[in-house]
Amino acid sequence: MAPLGTFGVLGALLVPATAFASHGHDSSRVEIANSFDGEVEVVLDGRFQGIVPGDGRLIVEHRPGPLEVLVRRPNTGYVLVATQVYLPRDAKVLVPVVAPRSTVRVRNAGEVALRVDVDDQHVWLSPRTMVELRVTSGLVDLRASIRDPRGEFLAMTRDLWVEPGRIETTVLTPDPSVVRLYNTERVAVRVLLDGVDAGMVGPGGSREMFVRPGTTRIVLVDLAGNIRYSNVVDVPRGGTAVVDLRSNARGPVPVHVAMTTPRPVRY
Repeated sequence: MAPLGTFGVLGALLVPATAFASHGHDSSRVEIANSFDGEVEVVLDGRFQGIVPGDGRLIVEHRPGPLEVLVRRPNTGYVLVATQVYLPRDAKVLVPVVAPRSTVRVRNAGEVALRVDVDDQHVWLSPRTMVELRVTSGLVDLRASIRDPRGEFLAMTRDLWVEPGRIETTVLTPDPSVVRLYNTERVAVRVLLDGVDAGMVGPGGSREMFVRPGTTRIVLVDLAGNIRYSNVVDVPRGGTAVVDLRSNARGPVPVHVAMTTPRPVRY
């Protein structure tokens, strides 16, 4: 048996129909107003009447009296409206079709936490975790953002089709830009990204930071306030910039940018 959507008298609206006088005293009409993104098929009193496209309308002339209205998805049979309306003479009854709520399952298969925005909801999704969200079925816009010390930035977008009555699963595999810092100095340094404090790196320590693609000014300052390193690196999307701070280095500290630096993705 197909899953059922809306039952009972579904807020059918009675509209005066003085313009219907030319059709005689036994003329009434029912209008199916489809606000769902996808097409639906309409069955009245057990008889197929036609397909209504997304955000479309269908007006059917019918005799006055009670009328069984069934609106469902053509391929899945999911019922969006199952109701009975009464058609007065010389009137039009409006039956709205509203997109039902469905479920989106979002999985973060990457190695960085994501802020997921979908259908006016937002959640933070840790690496290799999953969340289920209730959304309005139809076309759904998903946006995923990554946070670096300077704030959040958009990492990826995705258009989803969420079928009523079904769970839509999408897997996000972000490929963020990375800056790897190696501090071979004997002193701790503070990391500044475009002037924003990104934390400390101890002597002989290292740090990996996810950053937005493009140029980033990296400044390393010791505890006495001395600038140990200052440079602008251009990290492409998915690339890795390696900053190696050497105590015996003269001139600019080498920065290596790899477009396709392999990084393991754990599932």
